[in-house]
Amino acid sequence: MSIVVSPDGLVENEGTAASPWSLETGLTQLANGEDVLYLRGGIYVGPLFVHNLTGKVICSYPGEHAIIDGTLKDFRDAPNDLWDPVVGTDSDEYVSKDSYDHDNNNTAHGSFLDRVPHTRLITHQFLEDLQSENEKCGRMPVDQAVDGPQPADDATTRRPWVYMGPGIFQDDDGFIHVRLSPTHNNVACFPDYDGETDPRNVPLAIWTLAQGVLRIVGCAAVQVCDITVRHGDAGVVIEDCNDVRLDHVEILAGPQGIRLSGKCVGTVITHCLIDGGLPPWYFRSDRKDEFKLLSDDPHSKGHAPGENTTRSLLAGNKQLQGTKISFCEFINGHDNALFGNGVEFSRNWVKNMNDDAIIIDTENAAEHHIFGNVIEQCQTAISSGSKNAASTDTLVYRNLIDLRHPFTKSRPRPPGTVDGDGEPSPEPEFNNGDILATGTIYKSQHPDGPLAIFQNTIVVKDRDSASSFGFFRGYQGEASLRSYNNVFVAVNTIPNSDKPIGFLPDPNLPAETNGNAYYRAGQYIDGHLLHHPKYAVEDGPTTIIRPATDFASLAELRGDPPFDKSLIFADTELTHPPGYEKNGIDSDPRFRDFDPAQAGPAGADDMRLASDSPALHAGVVLPVDLRDADGAPGDEQPDIGFLPYGSPPLAVGVDGRRTFPRTGSSPAVPD
Repeated sequence: MSIVVSPDGLVENEGTAASPWSLETGLTQLANGEDVLYLRGGIYVGPLFVHNLTGKVICSYPGEHAIIDGTLKDFRDAPNDLWDPVVGTDSDEYVSKDSYDHDNNNTAHGSFLDRVPHTRLITHQFLEDLQSENEKCGRMPVDQAVDGPQPADDATTRRPWVYMGPGIFQDDDGFIHVRLSPTHNNVACFPDYDGETDPRNVPLAIWTLAQGVLRIVGCAAVQVCDITVRHGDAGVVIEDCNDVRLDHVEILAGPQGIRLSGKCVGTVITHCLIDGGLPPWYFRSDRKDEFKLLSDDPHSKGHAPGENTTRSLLAGNKQLQGTKISFCEFINGHDNALFGNGVEFSRNWVKNMNDDAIIIDTENAAEHHIFGNVIEQCQTAISSGSKNAASTDTLVYRNLIDLRHPFTKSRPRPPGTVDGDGEPSPEPEFNNGDILATGTIYKSQHPDGPLAIFQNTIVVKDRDSASSFGFFRGYQGEASLRSYNNVFVAVNTIPNSDKPIGFLPDPNLPAETNGNAYYRAGQYIDGHLLHHPKYAVEDGPTTIIRPATDFASLAELRGDPPFDKSLIFADTELTHPPGYEKNGIDSDPRFRDFDPAQAGPAGADDMRLASDSPALHAGVVLPVDLRDADGAPGDEQPDIGFLPYGSPPLAVGVDGRRTFPRTGSSPAVPD
């Protein structure tokens, strides 16, 4: 049996399409035994709490679309008379006429209500930040005179007040301050705000309490489908549930998108869009560049000026079991974290993360399978380590990871900014830091859990740090790391970007690397191919230190004619037969269509293998455990890379609407 509700439904109605109940009445009837709750199209303002239900379906009425909106009822309509200009200023600052409960956290959040694409308001840390005429920020000498927060007594740097873009601040009395002044960052491909400055003329979504918009608590076998959940501190919270399924749920997130809490088993999230609304005028440094202030508790961490704006699009805890996430889109946010035991993360599209696309090795992590995804435009594709390590293998395979598009990393910096050596820049007027940056595949914070990366295609651009692919960088042997049959392409278009493409691990450690394809494209291609750090070998009673070495080619590593066999290859023939990269290749993998500069839109390149590719049937036969996960045959050498030759385009995201290479017209959501 089904019941029907609508935004203007009444308690005295009959719960039918022609006579719908209110949402509250419908939830009561659902708890009393009905099976399906249909939501007529429209906007339901305020959080929705679903608890202690079993075997129920909540979805939009056929042919209509329901929106659950977690905002205050105020500020949604424009024009309105809910704001007053701040007296005595000539700026665009306004303050709400009424005060609002803030749960003692003083962190009002907000978004532009109907802006396309979904765009957040920045929560400014201090009112002085919101009011500042300065738009630049960076670490400055502690003794430099600057209009900014007072640094801690033991601080070595300080920062100025900074206006980061359209945003809000809530004062101790509950009044909300808003400012919608234009921004002037002038960063290519990341447009500044140039819209309306009077908030009385702009529909705004604002909320002041930390709560989920849709909370599902203590439920079993409940399905939520075909609705939009938007705004609020967290879009969807699932807590202490079994077999809850989100299907075709669009989440226009606040600080968090989806949070799994308590002990959840068998959660399925499929064909969902989770959009963090990251403003193009917001930088990673606004979230991460922390400063210790005089007002801080001595034992607390520092504060970044805009850190309260955004957190994770996907978060959980160590108690989760059997979470499956497929055909979803995680875009325009900070990071995503996989938690618990038995996670499958497959056929998802992850784009524009200003931190980590996927965090693994969280507490109690085990049996994570990450496969068939497309990851673009982030600082790190896979982030591992920190305080915890996975207890069993994390498998990362059949993914396309393309990190050539930059993200907004560091806010333009004011004169006198401190460089990495602690000294002010000699030319401060030109010292804008890494305003835009490109990402890397892997970051380890130690300890590492066991991890295998195989059958992926990975492209990075203009990495001018230690290497393009840091998979084995700093590896200390806490657990096994394995790399097989990946295509690694480094595109180098700027000076100093021709560092070694990758690392070889210490032969004494539990690592394997073989069957990979390495290739460098662009203007700067003369750098070394691989590097290994120094390591020790035992020769009877004597310990011999092998020096760090760079190799220009795999032939030089292996001793293919005319070279002599390298010491590390000879060592790995004994410790890791048949030897590191015995079967690897270092030539153009021959994609079907590839522009290293990526001048076209996402998916324009066809990174499937061409008929004359040297990567065809060139990989190594995978170990049994990886072969079982991948479904690869054990009696033939596989093609290297994310798709076997002749495969159709990889389809990911909601309804597989994102194809790589791109086919058909562009989907209706932003690139």
